[in-house]
Amino acid sequence: MTNRFRLRFAHASLAMVATAFAVASAPAQAGFLSDAISKILTLPSYGPIPNLLDNQPVATDTCDVRNRAHTESATGDRIGVRQYGCVVNNRNVVFTVSIPKACETQHCGLIVDQHGATMNAEQQNKGTQLREWGWKAMGLGAPTPYIVVQPNMTDLLDNQTGQLDLKSVTGLPYTNELPALLTFVHNIVQSLQVDPRRVHFHGFSRGGFTADKIYCDPATRDLFASYVGSGAFLSCAVSRPFMQFIGLTDPNVALADAVAATFHRAGAQSEMLHESPNWTTPSLQFVGLKPVLTGKYQHVRYTLGEHKLEVLRHSGAAIPLAGHCLPRQGPADWLVCPADFDMGRKIVEFFIQNPVAPATP
Repeated sequence: MTNRFRLRFAHASLAMVATAFAVASAPAQAGFLSDAISKILTLPSYGPIPNLLDNQPVATDTCDVRNRAHTESATGDRIGVRQYGCVVNNRNVVFTVSIPKACETQHCGLIVDQHGATMNAEQQNKGTQLREWGWKAMGLGAPTPYIVVQPNMTDLLDNQTGQLDLKSVTGLPYTNELPALLTFVHNIVQSLQVDPRRVHFHGFSRGGFTADKIYCDPATRDLFASYVGSGAFLSCAVSRPFMQFIGLTDPNVALADAVAATFHRAGAQSEMLHESPNWTTPSLQFVGLKPVLTGKYQHVRYTLGEHKLEVLRHSGAAIPLAGHCLPRQGPADWLVCPADFDMGRKIVEFFIQNPVAPATP
């Protein structure tokens, strides 16, 4: 069984749900189908079974970004979010966006944080915490904070067409969401006067394959200064700076490791940035009286000329897909695994270190 097949198998439950209801996709039955799936699948925001239908918040603004105000709380102790709805090619994507107050007067950076299958922006942020890390990025050496854009899961029953949208829950990259994603990123960069040298992309799992698709397409590669893919692997040669997170028990680990091995054989030099003692074995810690297995990590940088690949391998694991998870210091959650580091901090540090180089006069 190949690793690519294992990943597809991991999403098999989604495809089965979609296929089971395909016979009812005619417009006359769309209302009944929507109600039926909603009653079956509308569950809390995380596990043991994820919400598969319309896993999106209600939009409060539009794709052309009319509301440019910051989202911080009045007391300044919470970053907050705003929801922007974007419909392109009959695909409705609601983008959850956090805007630090400083970004009203400064040219901030921007991070896109793309969720995996079965997830929405809230679940993604429980693992990456990129809203919070982007908000306080100046403490890590950034010239400004980062605006963070987190897409939500598109509808299984598309609310624009009334048709069953199988591409929303099957396949690898979010090809159905790409037109809306690229349109919205362009709009927010223009509307909020984002620093064009500091626009970055992170994707997890299926979102990691979206990162790969954008990175490996010459037509879109230069839209982002640097990329991070987690729970996935790079399918083309290293060009722009790329960082890869992978769990030791992730089904994609062999293919992800092969990316670094190929780059190394091509002449890339390696540098160990961090290696926890006995990092391949999680440590047993207690949170209150509850025992928690906490992952550790190894972080290696490979460079070949101006090309850079960083690989962070970790021993974190979470139900139901073991190392296919988002590592952070904190409790386990849906596809979030306890670890002795925060991946969000590592991502932001990588982005700070890897903007687009300014053009020479």
